Amino acid sequence: LRKSKAEKRNLNSGSVTFKSTKAILQAIGFRKVFSYRKSREEYRLQRCLVVLDHVPRLGNFFEIEGRVKDIERLIKKLGINMAHRENRTYLEMLAKHKS
Repeated sequence: LRKSKAEKRNLNSGSVTFKSTKAILQAIGFRKVFSYRKSREEYRLQRCLVVLDHVPRLGNFFEIEGRVKDIERLIKKLGINMAHRENRTYLEMLAKHKS
């Protein structure tokens, strides 16, 4: 399993909306690069978070988050074939799918 080079941080405040955050980002010079929709469901199993995503035009995916040893144990328990693992981001897959 490879460790992601990127770090995600989620911030949430009752007074912050999608629209206001978008306006702030644009005001300080960010530009939208890409937009896509997905549906997501999250499940807990043992010490892992299992995330099921559906991305239109790409299909269904799942992610397992947790400590490496717990992820490896869950992969073995579920009989997951790591040869089918996808390392690209949804953005990368959609950009290639579009061309």
